[in-house]
Amino acid sequence: MKKLSPLVVLLVVLGCGDNLQSPTPVASLSAPPNLRAFSVSQSSVKVEWSAPSGASDSTFQGYIVEVGSVRDTLDKSQLAFVANGLPSGESAFSIYSLKIDGLRSDAATVRWAPASRFDSVYTVYESSSPVSTRPEGFNVGTATSNPTVMIMNLNDQAVQQTMDFFLNGDSTETRQSLSLWSANLRVGTMNRTLFSTQTDASPGLDFPLQAFPAEDTFVKDSIAVLDNMIYYARVVGDPQQINYVRVHLHIRTGTVIPNRIIEVRVSLQRVPGLLYALDASDYSKALSIGYHRAHSFNLTIHNQRGAT
Repeated sequence: MKKLSPLVVLLVVLGCGDNLQSPTPVASLSAPPNLRAFSVSQSSVKVEWSAPSGASDSTFQGYIVEVGSVRDTLDKSQLAFVANGLPSGESAFSIYSLKIDGLRSDAATVRWAPASRFDSVYTVYESSSPVSTRPEGFNVGTATSNPTVMIMNLNDQAVQQTMDFFLNGDSTETRQSLSLWSANLRVGTMNRTLFSTQTDASPGLDFPLQAFPAEDTFVKDSIAVLDNMIYYARVVGDPQQINYVRVHLHIRTGTVIPNRIIEVRVSLQRVPGLLYALDASDYSKALSIGYHRAHSFNLTIHNQRGAT
């Protein structure tokens, strides 16, 4: 057997070393916990996480962020990252803890997609019999149309096909709590909207999620309106496409029945058939569910809204 020269042995050893371009996972280094994401715009997504155990150690350098084939290294003081210029559709975001010597942890991963953001206020008045000309209905938007408020003219076919929910007040002068109601509770042939049991308190749409609410949480056809709250809705529209959206609600102060109003902000995903955000462990299972859904609605999937 031919022996290698000392120089060759040295080159072989150096060639096996770890570096930032090809880091090696280390079991003793914890992955960043609490990885969450939200859409900033139609082409940007922000991810946030918490410092792992051991982050105060002098050997801890920071984090590696991978988005598709793009990789960046962050200082340990940075616990957030904004990915800009993303393509439409879902992307995988992987965050690693990193030591000074180049060794890294396993990945914390979340899948998310940039979404259309409508941070400008839409004003919706309560549905109340003393006031019949207010724009009381709301259309959360589609893959090709923006959210809109609309006068609840129940004889208007366009309203019947596009209204997703309305703000329910009372038919008398007695002040009662406001609530969002599915449009089909007013007229049975109108869009059916189901609200998730999950809600999140937030001053705006910038509330990061690890995953969109599970399918089995969309069970409420009406939900009480609370101030500065994010609600998640599943809409069965015309002709029977299933759409997902999240809305932020703010109760405008200084109003009384029958002129109480809320301010609505919307975030919706316009990529046809896009699955909502998943953590890595649930991705394969939900992917098969998503394919089944797309097959079931293959004639109308071009109008489907995903989660945001």
